[in-house]
Amino acid sequence: MSHPSTIVRISPAATLQLTQARAAYAHQADLFNDDFEGALRILEGWSRNPPNPALRNCPLTLSFLRLSCVLGFVIDDDGSPQVQSIRFSAPPAPGIFDGPAAGVPRRFGMGAMVAFTLAFAGMFGALKMFKAPIPLMVILALYFGVLGLGQSVLFGAKNPRRASILVGIFYCPAAFVTWAVWQGDVGPIYFVVGVIAMIFVVGPLTGYTLGGLLAGLFLKSTRAGSSEPVN
Repeated sequence: MSHPSTIVRISPAATLQLTQARAAYAHQADLFNDDFEGALRILEGWSRNPPNPALRNCPLTLSFLRLSCVLGFVIDDDGSPQVQSIRFSAPPAPGIFDGPAAGVPRRFGMGAMVAFTLAFAGMFGALKMFKAPIPLMVILALYFGVLGLGQSVLFGAKNPRRASILVGIFYCPAAFVTWAVWQGDVGPIYFVVGVIAMIFVVGPLTGYTLGGLLAGLFLKSTRAGSSEPVN
């Protein structure tokens, strides 16, 4: 690789760091070279227009594309920068819950409202056909309602997956405690085990799964076309 400038000098220690970094990012050679050459161009500009003397011995952090280049440098007496340390690092990969995902929006059209109503009617019809108890029907209806509210409110409506899991973690134990109190004959051991299971297993799993179904319903209804948004 040819350096874009001969004004910027690189110390032996920084040269060794550069060699090691180049080997570590061999699978991203073009990206690495673009980042490093861009950093040298900025330092070259600084040599022609020196920065504040108080900042001349401070590390310079430069971000290009996907890599982050941190250069430790000093400005020599002749006004040219000398790189004394080089460190590259890639930004952390996004987590499984941090990527873009569909969710219940804060505003939606009449099509989404109709689809949501039909889905509720179908769910209640299926539960009634299988003779599900009324408390279970109420718990599920409230669960879907709270999930929709959580996706549209929590985290600025930008992370529906995380919002659904958080809702499940809080809603399922509350629903279980309500059911246990209503039953009145749940032993203390079963009660404690049930609450723990709801918090760490049932809540996150059902929140993520049912939240995904709910978000998919709104996504399909939105793509199918809706009328004026409704607050």
